Amino acid sequence: MADQEKVMKWLNEIVLTLTPFTDEEDSDSSEQEICRLAADALELLKEQIPRVLTLEEVRNGPLEIGWLEDFDKCNVIPGIRFRLINEGEDETVVFQVADGFIAPRLACYGDTWRCWNKKPTLKQMDDTPWKRQVLRYVDKDTLQSGLAPAT
Repeated sequence: MADQEKVMKWLNEIVLTLTPFTDEEDSDSSEQEICRLAADALELLKEQIPRVLTLEEVRNGPLEIGWLEDFDKCNVIPGIRFRLINEGEDETVVFQVADGFIAPRLACYGDTWRCWNKKPTLKQMDDTPWKRQVLRYVDKDTLQSGLAPAT
């Protein structure tokens, strides 16, 4: 299988190379079509890359399934956003997970937990900084499955 980053770089080069030519009136319609298809493919690939959601996306977005990462446990589990509970200034989002429900506080988002749009790799988890500037120990053997339940 092709390396996603290499494919994205190649598609981006196609778009950048052909765009000046497709703006001209005498450009070949096949060049315009190739440029459009490459740009569309690039956008589709970008949507597939796991990324940490913003607080607003977790609070208000159309999130159905997210991957919850716990700072202390260094794990990631799938969860379905169930509902938002607003008790004064303390907002909590409830996720249904394999063994029940978890309800992390939104005030702690980015410090003790975060939510990804797709399941991240260990490298993506390690390379993406947390809001707090603390180094953490990541036991990569524990993270192999990425499905340890949060307790």
